Amino acid sequence: MSDPLILTLGDLGQLFDGPHATPTRIAEGPYFLNISSLNAGRLDLSQSDHVSREDFGKWTKRVTPEEGDLLFSYETRLGEAALMPAGIEACLGRRMALLRPDRGIINPQFLLYYYLSPSFQRLIEQHTIHGATVNRISLSTMGSWPVSVPPIKDQQAIAEVLGALDDKIAANTKFAATAETLILSAFKKLLMTTEVRQVVVQEITSRLQITRKFLKSEILVDGDFPVFDQSDAGHLGYLNGEGYLDASPEHPVLYFGDHTCKLRLSAERFFVGPNTIPFVGREIPTLAFFASLQGVQKHEEYKRHWGSLMSKSVTIPSLQSCIDFERRFAHCLPFIAGLRSENKRLAATRDTLLPQLMSGKLRINGSIMPSASAAEKLGQQR
Repeated sequence: MSDPLILTLGDLGQLFDGPHATPTRIAEGPYFLNISSLNAGRLDLSQSDHVSREDFGKWTKRVTPEEGDLLFSYETRLGEAALMPAGIEACLGRRMALLRPDRGIINPQFLLYYYLSPSFQRLIEQHTIHGATVNRISLSTMGSWPVSVPPIKDQQAIAEVLGALDDKIAANTKFAATAETLILSAFKKLLMTTEVRQVVVQEITSRLQITRKFLKSEILVDGDFPVFDQSDAGHLGYLNGEGYLDASPEHPVLYFGDHTCKLRLSAERFFVGPNTIPFVGREIPTLAFFASLQGVQKHEEYKRHWGSLMSKSVTIPSLQSCIDFERRFAHCLPFIAGLRSENKRLAATRDTLLPQLMSGKLRINGSIMPSASAAEKLGQQR
């Protein structure tokens, strides 16, 4: 690997931010990118609203995001970033900025990994302005930040190794989503071909509680599930892994909330955060329960209050039909859990390689490794 280039962030490309206001948000139209869309180095457009064609014109007078632009937050969620994908029409939201890379100096994919690397994250911390309400970084001075990057050929090599891992993670995520879609489509057909009834969500829900005893490793058990108490979730932290719920394909759990405000199905261990409410179906198998709740996913009010979700009505078939449905698709849960487990391993490998490659402590010699498995082997060599 050649000697690094000593530059400033402004040398890598042009910095832009969007209007410091919020347009009227609508259900369809160009995307209005917001900081919630930045998720672990990827852009999650499901977390972005839409704007009218008229507002889109106003919000793109300064800049229109293009493929390969580095999107990042300059307030609150500092350190988060993602690349702008191809074929997406979008404008920058509040607290969002972008760096349009000079591709003769910086590879866009490498730029993303560089931004997420520990060394650049420390640089962000050094330049963070701590405000009374939110923390921020100054775009006016950001261009002068010192950076050190390898030559473009070495950037490409690093980006391909780390990109192989991220591509595999993305493929696994897509497969898991496809499996969930299959479950939901089959349940929808079931509702059209069998006798059904309307019930209020609260009638078929058992909320898993978190107790203070859990903090002392004295886990109480209600049936097959640990018992938690949401009021204590904020005190859990990451105490030796004790803030985790051990869901499994045999005992899947649904959870509500977290920063995405979505209902999720978990067939693997997950962290019970301060804004997370884990629950299961009562007198209804979990898969059928999960599928029945999809009808309320579009209701905005449930996102703001657990009680709103509990008061919704859902359509369910007979108990026997639910049991048969569960048996039919039970194999999907181990498949989904396996993909997510592999993703955690791949992400751990990527996060191990990232600082080593960026610092030059780990060098790539010879040809580029084209696969995630080869990149994992490189990580194991560490």
